[in-house]
Amino acid sequence: MRKKIWSWSVFEALDPLKEKNILKEAKDWMHANSLFIDTDGNYIISFYNNGQIWKVNATNKKVMWKFGKGGDFALPKGAEFDQGHAVHINSRRNLVLFDNGTSKKRSQILVFDLNPVSKRISLKLQTQLHEGTFTDRMGSAYLINDSTILTCVSKQNQVFLINKNGKVFWSMMCANTPYRVEFIPFSKSKPYIGAL
Repeated sequence: MRKKIWSWSVFEALDPLKEKNILKEAKDWMHANSLFIDTDGNYIISFYNNGQIWKVNATNKKVMWKFGKGGDFALPKGAEFDQGHAVHINSRRNLVLFDNGTSKKRSQILVFDLNPVSKRISLKLQTQLHEGTFTDRMGSAYLINDSTILTCVSKQNQVFLINKNGKVFWSMMCANTPYRVEFIPFSKSKPYIGAL
């Protein structure tokens, strides 16, 4: 038998009746698309339609900060994003996201150093995918090391291994639409995959 240990609703933080575009957006209002548990135990959630990322306190359920359009941090010029997917904090404590880039019809990977106390941020990495490489929904990006990124361009059914300048090392066409891809070091594949 399952036992619920925690729950949270966006209705605890926002009143839809006070949202100016609620009639237009009601069908898919506050479309959450990724959840990440930070090292402090609190939750980082990305929302597709309003282009924001929130950090929610796991104990009192209050929103700690909002990042993105109309958020608590001033984005550096040129680092604005439309929708974030696969939002996470990497091993260097940077916020990483795959931006669909619907307004420009071009997806990109963004990495930010974010200081929640001073509300200051700096852009650590901005990698635009090649022109024509775009997914208006879904997608992911994970840094393999300081110079290599594994990214999923879902609606084009493609996976790419690229460098931080966007140069493609290899690509894979998928038979079905992949929502997200993650890198698994070969050392962690045993015993599921034997020696090649």
